[in-house]
Amino acid sequence: MNNAELARATAELRKKISDAGIARTTREVKNIREGKELRKRLAVALTIANEKESIHE
Repeated sequence: MNNAELARATAELRKKISDAGIARTTREVKNIREGKELRKRLAVALTIANEKESIHE
């Protein structure tokens, strides 16, 4: 398989993945992971804040 054939096959595969709606770049995956981590931290912080508030009531 020469470079042109490889490039064409790669482009076709990318199009199929994109059409399926599952295309994710490395940056998108990283952002999703970081977003999940931030949501976890926020949930923990809110839980602690709520517990402190309920103790003071």
